[in-house]
Amino acid sequence: MRIQILKPLLVGCLIILFNVSCSSFDHKWEEAAVLETGKDAAVAGRWEGSWTSDVNGHTGTLRCILTPIEEGRVQADFHARFWKFFSWRYQVPLAVDSMNKTNRISGSSNLGWLFGGQYQCRGGVQDSEFTATYTNRYDHGIMVMSRPE
Repeated sequence: MRIQILKPLLVGCLIILFNVSCSSFDHKWEEAAVLETGKDAAVAGRWEGSWTSDVNGHTGTLRCILTPIEEGRVQADFHARFWKFFSWRYQVPLAVDSMNKTNRISGSSNLGWLFGGQYQCRGGVQDSEFTATYTNRYDHGIMVMSRPE
């Protein structure tokens, strides 16, 4: 009986936790617009699009803020939505290597055992398109983003 009462409470707490993370990302998203006009504008700033799993075909919306942290490195702050109403926020430091008109990006971060452990991201930013692959213990796939309008 007690477990039946706790289940809805636990689900409610998880939904609130995900939504609090979303609102702080929304605030950072608005502030990040200025990054798109600085010296690192080719890579830095806001990106939005989608992710698609090669493992199970699941897909969802994706937003990312790339913030310069030092020469040749940016912090990627991802906000992914899955199953239409769950969202998840995670950060990955990325190295940026400029070659011709393409900025190659790569990096990894340990997201903990619950979220697949070591997360790796590799791809490129060219003109207004950010395309990358991702992989972890449970999943791998592709993300495609562009500048917001």
